[in-house]
Amino acid sequence: MWLLHDPDGHHDLSRALMPHLLGPVDSPASGAFIDRLASLDSLQFFGWQEGCVLVGLRDLAGCGLLSADRADEAIRAHMAMFFDADGRLDYEDDWSRPRAGDIYGIECTLPFAVMAGVLPDHPAIHSALTFWRSLWEQHDGAIQDPDMLSAEGSYTVGYPLAVIGQQRGEPEWTAMALAQLRLRRALFDGERHALRILPDGTRTFVNWCRGVAWSLLGLTRTLAVIPDPPADLIHDVQRLGAWALARRSGPLWPTFLDEPNTPVDTSGSAGIAAALALAARHGWLPDTARAAASETLDALHSTLTPDGFLGGVAQVNKAGEGLQRDPYRVISQFGMGLMAQLMAALAD
Repeated sequence: MWLLHDPDGHHDLSRALMPHLLGPVDSPASGAFIDRLASLDSLQFFGWQEGCVLVGLRDLAGCGLLSADRADEAIRAHMAMFFDADGRLDYEDDWSRPRAGDIYGIECTLPFAVMAGVLPDHPAIHSALTFWRSLWEQHDGAIQDPDMLSAEGSYTVGYPLAVIGQQRGEPEWTAMALAQLRLRRALFDGERHALRILPDGTRTFVNWCRGVAWSLLGLTRTLAVIPDPPADLIHDVQRLGAWALARRSGPLWPTFLDEPNTPVDTSGSAGIAAALALAARHGWLPDTARAAASETLDALHSTLTPDGFLGGVAQVNKAGEGLQRDPYRVISQFGMGLMAQLMAALAD
């Protein structure tokens, strides 16, 4: 549980993020969801969590479910929380360690996919490119953290690299993005999908719902921003997407896709469904994928709190696989960002 302290009202944080008792709510949860997302109520750690929120905001504006001005205002308000007056990162990393001016790892770089559009000249984008290039050179073309190859990198590295490469007209970055997707094929052998492969070959978090979401989102989102995406990577979308659909026994996926008795995870389900809907929109998956994604969205609406937060989210994975299998679930705004991406992918 996070308790935010802002006694002077300097950051205008909503009471929704302060300890409180919820009174009567007049507006429907679906409308409150948009209001929560398009404010500092959806603030997350700078990194993959905040990135999910920012991408969701940008997507909602792109499909007309949120005005462009309101989305832009929310994104800028979020970014103002993480940078000093000189544009230098000043934040806490995913382990609550204070950081100043540096990028803590590959999970940290998803927000740059959105910053590149809203703040294209921000100095931190250069820092991200420098960070990616240093890992590329250090690991012979693999942009990964030193101790593992992880599925997150498809989404948190491949996608923002492709966005920036296309925006700048610099094919070098796009090529690096595609290389990250191909490198991470090793995570899926046709029957098992690993979140991570360790240096000794050990696979962890096998068939974990959110890990599958990272791979599918990384593939579909990266390919969606590239003209004439490569056929071999479209095949990867089709292969993993069909596999995920085959392991769906209801509108929401279990925390481990091969263990239907594990509790469902709303965040991973939203991420998988968003990727399926996006792939169907581009013709890479059949209409049945879109229909399944629509059923997922309907189910997610039923898990919203009266004031618009998404419940049923599997906790972050730092406590290992045991906590993931436990019925303990939380409200986490990154799940709302993934749900927003699903809403946008299904919008006509």
